[in-house]
Amino acid sequence: MGIEIDGIYYQYDYDDKTIGIDHPPRKIPRYSGAFIIPPSVEWNGNTYAVQSIAPGAFSACARLTSIDIPDTVTDIDSWAFSGCSGLTAINIPSSVKRIGDSAFMDCSSLTSVTIPGSVTSIEPASLSCCASLTSIIVEADNPYYDSRNNCNAIIDSNTNILIAGCVKTVIPDDVVGIDEFVFIGCDGLTTINIPNSVTSIGTHAFYGCKDLVSIDIPNSVKIIEDKAFAECPSLNKFQCHYQSLDDVSIDKETFDTDVFESCTLIVPPGTESIYQQHEVFGKFKKIEIERATCS
Repeated sequence: MGIEIDGIYYQYDYDDKTIGIDHPPRKIPRYSGAFIIPPSVEWNGNTYAVQSIAPGAFSACARLTSIDIPDTVTDIDSWAFSGCSGLTAINIPSSVKRIGDSAFMDCSSLTSVTIPGSVTSIEPASLSCCASLTSIIVEADNPYYDSRNNCNAIIDSNTNILIAGCVKTVIPDDVVGIDEFVFIGCDGLTTINIPNSVTSIGTHAFYGCKDLVSIDIPNSVKIIEDKAFAECPSLNKFQCHYQSLDDVSIDKETFDTDVFESCTLIVPPGTESIYQQHEVFGKFKKIEIERATCS
């Protein structure tokens, strides 16, 4: 049930008897400026703690400049702040346990995010398309996620999979996978070192990285999923180190067709014919042999 209190729209859950802030209907102006979420509200003679930020609650509130989230909130749901282009910083209180998918997607002015130790669930694309994001920190007491070695990224501590990154990310050499949507829309990212520990690159991992110029894929990577490097118009060098492609899975939609014309595929000596016969790599019009390096 939707209710309005002091110009703020809330959703009341009759089952749980809880209240969360929600997206306003058209009759109420969108949220803007320095917005403060109250820790509690009075309704029907009762006091309710504000425990959640509903799906899309602040979505597309371009004039929102800052947000004060009280420590009663435990859940930031999907798309909660997506498209808040004027939001420069976000303070996530230590009460929050879950950050939904695409929660901060396309917050183009957001520069830094700190994940508190209380967070137990971070869903895909939570920080995707944040073009100005340069600092990602996970507090040291979080048992589920970390930003080891000041890597400016979020890593699932249990699986060692990178789940969120930014233009300043340095992938640690014990990360085993790059998850879906990790660098999607990461403007300013021109190249990144993928360590030899990485075995998979997820769907849309580098999608829309318009400034990505070159990428070097170590032979440890056995899976590259669909559209991992799609919409990367500046990509002009894609280097691989596979001596054989028998155990390598490259989705046929990993790249846009334009890339096959403009980008050069660099391969190890003696393997050119292997790549030319491959379903995906064989589409590259320009294939060159990697140059020997002096030891």
